[in-house]
Amino acid sequence: MNIKLFISSFGGDTAWSRKHIKDAVTIQVGADCRQVLPDNVGGVTLLDNTGDNISADNPYWGELTGLYWIWKNIKFNDGDIVGFCHYNKMLNISERGIKKFFKKNPRGWLVSNYAYVPLDNDDFVIQSFKKIFQTNFPDYYNVWQKFEFYNSNVSAWLQKYSPSNLFYTDANSFIEYCEWLFNILFKLRLMVGNIERAPTNKRYCALIGERIMTSYLERNHKIYETTFSIGASTPFYAFLSRTAHKLNLDINARYYDLIRSFFRKYTHYRPATSSWAKE
Repeated sequence: MNIKLFISSFGGDTAWSRKHIKDAVTIQVGADCRQVLPDNVGGVTLLDNTGDNISADNPYWGELTGLYWIWKNIKFNDGDIVGFCHYNKMLNISERGIKKFFKKNPRGWLVSNYAYVPLDNDDFVIQSFKKIFQTNFPDYYNVWQKFEFYNSNVSAWLQKYSPSNLFYTDANSFIEYCEWLFNILFKLRLMVGNIERAPTNKRYCALIGERIMTSYLERNHKIYETTFSIGASTPFYAFLSRTAHKLNLDINARYYDLIRSFFRKYTHYRPATSSWAKE
């Protein structure tokens, strides 16, 4: 069983991510949109602007131009486990833990813990996505709707999903998922077109990609396990998060946001997305 972890990077240092999995490979995403860094900077060994690629469209796809490149240009063996993470966030599981999971679940998935994010029903991207999903993929759309719920604490509809496009799965499942995912997202890209927004919000293909992974897993009855995601330089934050869950603490989402904001503003820690609040 070979674990092939790919780390998406915009040119940042990936040493933190690479030390978790032996032989992890960094792929610089959006390489066609910026000056390409030398291979020895940040451990970059692959660029997403060679072969079959969508690198030039990176402002709308974010890390997914890297995922697309991997899907189209890397040949895997049947026994390979494919992982995907970011230079500053990854699933908090050891190589030993990954192998133990896939020994029991050869076609399984490891994904990040659910996040709970407000759903903007008036947003043009969301409405376009819903139209595409409902029309072309009704079974998946029905599952997707089951992960919407109204939260009276914040007076808003929330969407529950595994964020950040972080995962491990077997090579065959990876190929099947990418075929499904990019079929949807290319339709969305065509319908929405170019938009003027802040760089993070402009990556609407990546944002929608996050929202539909859980629907794919549920609709296809995949065996999957959620685990914590951690960010670079966040061991203390990760410890607090794991402790809260083990103690079954019901931390109000508002307090969670305050704690997370404190770490970001007053310390060097940059918490990755993971929730302390129970469902």
